[in-house]
Amino acid sequence: MKASRPKYGVLTATLVLITVVMALLPFHAFLTVWLSSNFGNYTAWRLWKEVVLAFAAFGLVYLLVFDRRVRQRMLGSKLWWLAIAFLAVQLIWAAVAYLLGAVTAKAVLFGTLINVRFIIFFLIAWGVAIRTDRLERRWPKLLLWPAAIVVGFGLLQVFVLPVDFLKHFGYGFGYHDIKPYETINNNIHYIRYASTLRGANPLGAYLLLPISALVVLLVKYPKQWNWARGLLLLGSIGMLVFSFSRAAWIGAVLSVITIFIATRTKDWWRRYSKVLMGAGLVVIFALSFGVARLQHDARFQNYFLHTQSDSQIKHTSNDGHLSALQAGIKSILHEPLGRGPGTSGPASPYNADPARLPENYFLQIGEETGWIGLGFFLAINIALAYIFWLRRSVPLSLTLLASLMGLSLVAMLSHSWSDDTIAYIWWGLAGIAVGTSADTGTKKSITRNFINANRWLSKKFDHWFIPRQWRVDGLHDFVYNLAPQIVKGRKIIYDIGGGKRPFVGTQLEKPKGTKVIGIDIDANELKNAPKGAYYKTVVADIGAKHIKLPQEKASMLICEAVLEHVSNNKQATKNIADMLKPGGVACIFVPSRYALFAVINRWIPESLKRKMLFSIFPEAAHAQGFPAYYNHCTAQQLTRLFKQAGLEVQETRHYYESNYFTFFFPLHVVWRLYQFVCWLFVRGSAAESFSLVLKKP
Repeated sequence: MKASRPKYGVLTATLVLITVVMALLPFHAFLTVWLSSNFGNYTAWRLWKEVVLAFAAFGLVYLLVFDRRVRQRMLGSKLWWLAIAFLAVQLIWAAVAYLLGAVTAKAVLFGTLINVRFIIFFLIAWGVAIRTDRLERRWPKLLLWPAAIVVGFGLLQVFVLPVDFLKHFGYGFGYHDIKPYETINNNIHYIRYASTLRGANPLGAYLLLPISALVVLLVKYPKQWNWARGLLLLGSIGMLVFSFSRAAWIGAVLSVITIFIATRTKDWWRRYSKVLMGAGLVVIFALSFGVARLQHDARFQNYFLHTQSDSQIKHTSNDGHLSALQAGIKSILHEPLGRGPGTSGPASPYNADPARLPENYFLQIGEETGWIGLGFFLAINIALAYIFWLRRSVPLSLTLLASLMGLSLVAMLSHSWSDDTIAYIWWGLAGIAVGTSADTGTKKSITRNFINANRWLSKKFDHWFIPRQWRVDGLHDFVYNLAPQIVKGRKIIYDIGGGKRPFVGTQLEKPKGTKVIGIDIDANELKNAPKGAYYKTVVADIGAKHIKLPQEKASMLICEAVLEHVSNNKQATKNIADMLKPGGVACIFVPSRYALFAVINRWIPESLKRKMLFSIFPEAAHAQGFPAYYNHCTAQQLTRLFKQAGLEVQETRHYYESNYFTFFFPLHVVWRLYQFVCWLFVRGSAAESFSLVLKKP
């Protein structure tokens, strides 16, 4: 690793901070409760890792600024921009919610912190792992050694220590809600164990990581297997059982199945698929038979169903889970934009309104930041799963893939990613795995990678959240759908503003026997047109009076993205009407005057505008960049002018799609919001562009 002394120092310091956080997090709940019981200030002790996170974040910023490799790898990745978009949504929604009074200051700070901290930690670990492989080489020790202590202490709780042993360390007292032990269905005869974590469910979710890692190491390196790993695997499975976390049980099975699937070859599946199907049916039958026989057994009811037929409790935990899930689903359906961070999940009790705990982390994100925030979080998870699947031959990637499957299921039944230990450790390991993967996309400039990533992200946003009718590309629809229906059988076609790229002959196939007359303000543009493209050419301003036209009147007139460049469209509409013979049809495509890009276009100086446009959209250099006026360029205004000129409107199409702001995703989202607000007030005039089909009686 080649690095300057300051850079090496920052890198090493950040690496140490990552290691400290990941090594101590399994004991975070125990340490904070114990220290606060002796010295007070529970919240301050609880935030130690966020303080460390802040210092580590400075390390990442330093590397992004001064290390070209880190900058290229991260800023050139779509995953980076997905993460940044998720963080931006959290912060924007938090600010809006607080300003609108929907959430208290404490709730919004706590809620935002819960949602963004593990993503920030992921980015920090990713950046460090790009410059050094020390974290990647040490990940088994970083994960398994603390896990061994957690499992060992948990087994002592089960078999040796008194059930309320942790009360001697402050559990059950103070401002925290961590009890020395938990029970099933409030029955003291059925104890759930949490070891050093903050609860039995977090312990079950946490154990998916060491179990997945140990199974992967066993499968990948059977010759390196030893008694210590064997004991740790057995102990982890044992503590998973004693946590009595049903979601974690199922998640562990799913994790192991994922490892099994990922390590089999296609040939193996072809050979043993029928055997597996038969074995699966046998397992399903055995489980069904066992449930039927044991359904009235008190132990089975408590351990597996978390209820009992003769229970005196009015509302069981199952009832609470079900009602919470139903309420969460209704909430995100009725409030698709969410209420803001802190209005759902563990932070919601700090609000004046009743707490909202949907018992599902995905629903929590949906309730807080709507479908937009939920979409980005799911996209990040899917992207990571895809990366880990591609690198499943690497033990760390396979461990993360398997545990992600299990933890995702757990997250559907709890607020698992809100737990400090699980979130920091899994996402820290994920950052290490992504950072040590092969370089991608470094051949392109950072700016081009940045723009491409944002354009991809904007496209995905529209696909997920924007109605299909608002995603129709106006120019594409005009060229390939609308105009071809009209051009058939037309003998004389006027092409207004076609210049060197005549519409008929380049964008649209020229019918046999059709004569195209080109009209353009620039003689050089017409000269540079393909040979034979035009039957005749006329150099004229379509907005000027007394244009000298050929004797032939047009049976069809094409005017594609021209009228916005004409300063006098009152006269232009009259000229277009004069060019048509009776029964002739004009096909017009126009960008709208009130589209946000058109508003900005009128403000920016022409020279600066061209430079910006061609640097961001180099593919548009051949066709755009002419002075624009947008005179009367709305469907309503042009329709009125064409009617005054004697033409009848046959069809109007409004388009709401545009690529101008896709180069920077947050700006693209702002544009979509601006567009929606405008549409509420002016409807069709808020379109980005429109097409008109006009006929001369």
